[in-house]
Amino acid sequence: TYFAGNYHGTMTFGDTTLNETAIYAGVVQRNIYVAKLLANGSWDWAIDFDISAVHGAYVNGIDVDSSGNVAITGNCDSATIYEQGQSFTCDSYLESQIFVSRISHNGTLEWLSMGGSSSKDGGQAVALGEDGVAYVTGYYCHSSSSSTQYGCQLSLGSYSADPCVGGGTCDQGQKRTFVAAID
Repeated sequence: TYFAGNYHGTMTFGDTTLNETAIYAGVVQRNIYVAKLLANGSWDWAIDFDISAVHGAYVNGIDVDSSGNVAITGNCDSATIYEQGQSFTCDSYLESQIFVSRISHNGTLEWLSMGGSSSKDGGQAVALGEDGVAYVTGYYCHSSSSSTQYGCQLSLGSYSADPCVGGGTCDQGQKRTFVAAID
């Protein structure tokens, strides 16, 4: 069984303790964790993604293939995500971005991809195909500000498109959905 979510402070999974790295003193940050629980009730592994932002990142979807590889998706707000010596930055001028990650059966980060439009975006669900491709769906081109229209260019991984109807803009508060395959 696999678990993914957010935590603040410290979490312990068997012999593995995850500690939030407090980059902003006195601010509640939300780190991401992914953990694997074996059938006998013991924890096999757990990893966390340290987040360098006030708002953090949120996991909204998880899937596991038959080999035990894991894919997660969600959104991050003006953050840098650190994991296993790598860093990935959500652009600070955007409200939130989509992230998708694949983790091997033994808890090693294989890749993490980020992207979105120039407004509020989020990955909502992910399915990991037997071919290793992560199929992700979510929303983009959404804003809560008072302007009436927003650009609608979506970029995620090596994919980029401008699928909005009506001149490439979205009215305030509208969301567009997407499905993307990332490998």
